[in-house]
Amino acid sequence: MSAYRDKDPRIHGIQSKIRVVPNFPKPGIMFQDITTLLLDPKAFKDTVDLFVERYKGKNISVVAGIEARGFIFGPPIALEIGAKFVPLRKPKKLPGRVISEEYELEYGRDCLEMHLGAVEPGEQALVVDDLIATGGTLCAAMKLLGSRTVERQAIICTSGVPLILDQRHSLLETVHHVNEMYIRAP
Repeated sequence: MSAYRDKDPRIHGIQSKIRVVPNFPKPGIMFQDITTLLLDPKAFKDTVDLFVERYKGKNISVVAGIEARGFIFGPPIALEIGAKFVPLRKPKKLPGRVISEEYELEYGRDCLEMHLGAVEPGEQALVVDDLIATGGTLCAAMKLLGSRTVERQAIICTSGVPLILDQRHSLLETVHHVNEMYIRAP
């Protein structure tokens, strides 16, 4: 059960630190800006702690962080739960051999890459990002991890904070199981 559904008192503090920026990066987009959350050490720590409490002891061996905000939340979560951190990056940012997956954004197309061999067969992965808009990035991350013989039923999908789910959430659930922590800007 998520902290939101349990009415964890930290949620309000975290929510209050997320700034909404209208029409960014394009008209009609309501951008959920977490940089204001990062300026508050307590809110930042509470955010990480909520995920650590949820996933510690769940046999997760990989925390995969989606560029770039997944790089902020993913490493401290990985360290605290005793997992390795695997960066999922934009094209041509990782040296060496990579695998890639294209996906659609709410305002275009993009691609994620991961080092070949970063995830071993049988490992369980937690995918960390700051939000879900269309779900394309999350699905691309899951395909990358799944293509490396990660047990799909063991993949726990979530996002860092905030997780914004729209009407496409039901589409994601038909493809993969999604565990969610709902924290929205007020």
